[in-house]
Amino acid sequence: MRIAMDVDGVWADFVLGFSEVMHNKVWARCPIYSTGEHKEWRFESTQEQYDETWDIISNDHMNWWMTLECLAPVGAIAKVNKITADKDNYVYYLTSRKALNLGLSAEIQTEQWLRGLGVINPRVICTKSSTKADLVNALDIEYFIDDKPQILEDAVKNCPNTLVSARDWWYNRDIEVDARYDSVEEALLHWTT
Repeated sequence: MRIAMDVDGVWADFVLGFSEVMHNKVWARCPIYSTGEHKEWRFESTQEQYDETWDIISNDHMNWWMTLECLAPVGAIAKVNKITADKDNYVYYLTSRKALNLGLSAEIQTEQWLRGLGVINPRVICTKSSTKADLVNALDIEYFIDDKPQILEDAVKNCPNTLVSARDWWYNRDIEVDARYDSVEEALLHWTT
């Protein structure tokens, strides 16, 4: 079995972490909210406020990727560890996380964050959003889950041998995919039964 999963919006609550920084450091009127409350893909801010928030995260927050809250239920960790215990199974965490100026690389931060949750030996690959579908094909992935609308559309169009699934959120409900799941645990349970 070969599985690929996005991290932000599937495992980690990027929206909560980002909106907290924007609210506290850039634009006090920005509401602090979680991924589950995020109705549109983009934040309700100007491009300047969005860019300034990224600048603050990159320059003022050591290992920021490791501070994000977990979205995945505890059962997902046990399930993914059970899957990877079989040497014939491969689970990849494909993320579009960008490099920040302070701390470890985005890839190492993500690995350490997953290990901190209890995930054993996570295989993390940082890649551009525009190349995720190519990577899914190159890795011969059978099951893929993401939340970003553009990535889901690209994978449905270009990954014919992969079951493309959405981590179901308000902002991606108009995208047609093979399956939708309310949690990564639900996806893992469905894929392995």
